[in-house]
Amino acid sequence: RVPPMAHPSSDAASFLLLGGDRLETGFEDTLTKLLEEVETDEKCTKLTADLLGYAQQQVDARKAEIRQNLTARGFLELDLLWPGAGYNSIACGGNWEVLCLLEREGLLRVR
Repeated sequence: RVPPMAHPSSDAASFLLLGGDRLETGFEDTLTKLLEEVETDEKCTKLTADLLGYAQQQVDARKAEIRQNLTARGFLELDLLWPGAGYNSIACGGNWEVLCLLEREGLLRVR
């Protein structure tokens, strides 16, 4: 899910500033509606499940190699920073899922 976006709400004409652009109110309603459409779409939910399953499958298949590599290099913790839009990209989403799976396995801590 997309994190909630803060915006000034004390003002009757509340708005959201993104990269210097002004978006009138209604943006959150539109975003909520679009998220609901995606979350209830069978093709999207299947694709999401398939991609999450693929990440798990790949981590499981290479877990021993990953453990050995992390241990040999002394990586116990990873402080991660992506560009703002990166958090919503497919590639970063896949990386994030793999890192979270590694963290759940106790192989790495992600900050």
